[in-house]
Amino acid sequence: MYNRGVLLNNPFKKGVKDYLQLVYTNMAERKYTRFHRTAFDRFIPFRPNLDVETSHARLMLRLPDCAENELGQFKSPVTKSYARLLSETTHVEDGNVLPICSKPFASPFKKRLTQLFPTRPDEGYSSPTTDKIRSIPTSPDCIMDMPGLRDDFYTNLLDWSNKNLIAVALFQSAYVWDAESKDCQRIEIHFPQSYYYISALAWSPRDKALAISDNDGEITICDVEKLQSQRKFVPLRQKCSVGALKWTNYGIISGNRRGEIRIHDDRCKDSSALKCMDGHHRKDVCGLSVSSGTSYLASGGDDGHVNIWDLRMMTNCKTIKAHSACVKALSWCPWRQNVIATGGGLNDGNIRLWYAHTGEQLAETATNLQVCGLLWSEEYNELVSALSSQTPDRNDLVVWNMKKFEFEAVAKLRQHMARPLHIALSPDETTIASAGADEALCLWNTFPKRSRRKQWSPWDKSPLNMYNYIR
Repeated sequence: MYNRGVLLNNPFKKGVKDYLQLVYTNMAERKYTRFHRTAFDRFIPFRPNLDVETSHARLMLRLPDCAENELGQFKSPVTKSYARLLSETTHVEDGNVLPICSKPFASPFKKRLTQLFPTRPDEGYSSPTTDKIRSIPTSPDCIMDMPGLRDDFYTNLLDWSNKNLIAVALFQSAYVWDAESKDCQRIEIHFPQSYYYISALAWSPRDKALAISDNDGEITICDVEKLQSQRKFVPLRQKCSVGALKWTNYGIISGNRRGEIRIHDDRCKDSSALKCMDGHHRKDVCGLSVSSGTSYLASGGDDGHVNIWDLRMMTNCKTIKAHSACVKALSWCPWRQNVIATGGGLNDGNIRLWYAHTGEQLAETATNLQVCGLLWSEEYNELVSALSSQTPDRNDLVVWNMKKFEFEAVAKLRQHMARPLHIALSPDETTIASAGADEALCLWNTFPKRSRRKQWSPWDKSPLNMYNYIR
């Protein structure tokens, strides 16, 4: 029998008795006691007597040869042969193909969590790469025969209008091809002599009007819809060929063989309303290019100089000694308005980038070929150059990657058997038209439109951008 006094005097038994009495009381009052356990995210064992460094050193320490031999005697022949073949194949002496002692790669998400304000704008908040690798077609989508296309470097016989019309001059006639309806119509110019030919043409930026100049110095404005000539300009007192022509909002700009640049007001019916800018080119004016959204005009001459003009003030801003040969290829950068690309003739063969306002050279590449034309792609940040040579296998259109304003060749478009003299860009900036001395017109779908998904920038994911928060 138990001693009741000992049971009551034992502290452990007394605690059990108090607990049972509390349970009986709660059951009588219909109160249920619930015990809540604190939820932890993980279980961390507490081992105060464990020396982690010593254990890690023993695991990473290589066993001596005797120990390896002792352990190796218990291995099966299949395991031994597999280890021998593995070491011979991977050329690893210690047998650790994937060693665990090397430092693991850091997670790209760890930096975003630990570094709230990065030192650089694109560090920790860089957007993922969403653009796929673009495949540039090396063959043209369309090839058209152009019999009678003049093989003359000092002419500009191709232009693509804002209305998606392509105009090309073939000797004494101009042909207009509609890229949408695929209709072609002929505009014939009546010349007094048989040796006259069309030397340049340019589309109007507003309507379907085409300006055509010849080697006698006359400029004719033709209405493409009515197929008739509206009026003629005789801008020169002496007969001289007009090799470069541009139709802008300031008027029709022409450059001739005497080194003169003249601006004609297309709203006037006579040739009296014109302004002349001369004295800066000693030889022929071969190329003209107007910066989009500005009033700056670049002119290239046979003397190798590039002149920058302000059309509002009719003054020369800068003269750049760009090349040692004729400068026909001129093109302004669409996303950097003060940068212009120029290309030299056969005796120069260089493509250079310039700061137009300072005349400082930005980049350069040597092609050792004649540069006939240049044009930019704003969507892909690329530059296309038309290069000509005496050999048929080097008359190419070269696509350059210009994201960092460094010349990096991306692709070569080869189709012309003779030098590609003229290039033009479509109004949607997706297709290139090239006309060569081989009497062929090629259309290249080089810059297809990208998908219209939102392009994320580092600023969109920055914590300093307050537009990301909903108020």
